[in-house]
Amino acid sequence: MEKLVKTNESLAHGNFSGADLSFANLSDADLRAANLSFANLGLTNLSGADLRFAYPIGASLVATNLSDANLSRAYLNYADLRGAKFIGAKLISADLSNATLLLALFIGADLRDANLTNADLSYTNLRYAKNLTPEQVKSAKNWDKAIYDKDFRAKLGLPPEPAK
Repeated sequence: MEKLVKTNESLAHGNFSGADLSFANLSDADLRAANLSFANLGLTNLSGADLRFAYPIGASLVATNLSDANLSRAYLNYADLRGAKFIGAKLISADLSNATLLLALFIGADLRDANLTNADLSYTNLRYAKNLTPEQVKSAKNWDKAIYDKDFRAKLGLPPEPAK
């Protein structure tokens, strides 16, 4: 059951700190520079949303759909992003330091200059992520347990994935 319906209204610069927005439909929402710190956004639909410069510091975004969202320069540090979908998302210069990214999907996401320092990449799917460097990945925890495409595994010095 969705708590909010899709809105064309701008929520930019809004203060949603600590709010429970779980299960909300905020697809295509304008949340630029919104304060979402410690908010519960679990299972929320934020596909196509504009979250540039947003502050979801320490927020729960478990299993949230962020496909095609713009999270450039967003502050996602210490956020719980387990199982979140970032398919085709823009995370240019986003701060994902100390975030939990277990089982998150970054297929086709643009991670240019994103900060992954101490982020937990256990079983995170980074296949075909764009503008990702080995240095970014190796600054994270459990980077060797993440899922990469064949070419990027070679750049990281990892052996090929075992055949199934």
